[in-house]
Amino acid sequence: DPGEQRDLAASAPERVRALQERLARFALGARAGEKSNAKASASERELLRQLGYAGEDDGGKNDGAGSEK
Repeated sequence: DPGEQRDLAASAPERVRALQERLARFALGARAGEKSNAKASASERELLRQLGYAGEDDGGKNDGAGSEK
C-alpha cells in the first residue's frame, strides 16, 4: 500500500512480528548519545558538508541550527 491508505498489518501478522523483533534488536544496539566508531568515506563527508552537517574549516563542527560555526 504505497499510499498508506490501508492498514495491512492484519493481513501479514508474521511479517509484522518479524519486523517488530528486528526493530527491538536494532533499538537495543542504538543508544541515544552513544558515540559511533563508524568512519565516513570522502563522498559521505562531502555530502554531509553540502547538506550543512559538516564544515571544512572547523573540523566538521556545527551548531546544529543549520549554520556552520
